[in-house]
Amino acid sequence: AMSKSEPSTPEVKAAAMQAMSKSESSAPEVAAMQKQVADLEHKLLQASSRDRAAQHRISELLKASEQQEAKISAARREAAETNRIAESKVGELERALEQHQEELSEAL
Repeated sequence: AMSKSEPSTPEVKAAAMQAMSKSESSAPEVAAMQKQVADLEHKLLQASSRDRAAQHRISELLKASEQQEAKISAARREAAETNRIAESKVGELERALEQHQEELSEAL
């Protein structure tokens, strides 16, 4: 004798059928969600890869910029040294010219 609180076999079968039909109807939704997750993971990997490439490019540009600054600095030092030498020569030539002018005026 079954008590009223226990479900009968037909009720159990009906509940099982209902659960199965629910899981079958949700299977496409689950598959769609899994595809969405896979797509998002793929996009995340792509973004991460692009980010790494961008970071690499930035560090290359910074390195190139530092090299350019070093070259500019060296060129400025060289120009300053060349300028100093030229001014020194101009000074020597001016003194030589003054000396020649003095000698010329003494000769006259």
